[in-house]
Amino acid sequence: AYVPLGPQIMSPGHVYAVTLFLEMPECGPNVDAGNFMVDISLSDAHEQVLAVSRRPAIMRYRSELLRWLSTAFFILSYVVGRSEELQWVPVHLFESFPNPSKAATGSAAIVLSRPELRIYSAHLRITALLEGLSYYMYNYRVSSFLLGVSALVFAQFLLIVLLQLSRRQTQAAG
Repeated sequence: AYVPLGPQIMSPGHVYAVTLFLEMPECGPNVDAGNFMVDISLSDAHEQVLAVSRRPAIMRYRSELLRWLSTAFFILSYVVGRSEELQWVPVHLFESFPNPSKAATGSAAIVLSRPELRIYSAHLRITALLEGLSYYMYNYRVSSFLLGVSALVFAQFLLIVLLQLSRRQTQAAG
């Protein structure tokens, strides 16, 4: 699959974690496939490859007896359409990808090693791994706001006090 990424998705100079979530039915071909490989290639806007990763994935094993009992127990839910026999398979493609290019990442090409696999949907999650001040400003917004505003108010108060003191000293001298 070819996934175009907008310019705001992966900015240069930041570190990202990239995870693919596959929604796969628990059908014969998927269960029989066993391990399969997921390839990803990240490219910039000029189609220059920035990074390549290849990771294994597998559906969680459930024995025939467990599948049969689960089907019997949830039969009403399956008939009504409230649940399905599927699994979400997470594939961590990049744990820490520093975007080295001067331009933002332009696209991601994702390939599964087995074309017989059946997939309901796939979601590519790109998470910025923030560090330092940006981490605190994003995760502790209210505290950062209060601390920042308090620091500005204190700086203005200190400046006013210093200006008043210097004004009084010049008046006393003159």
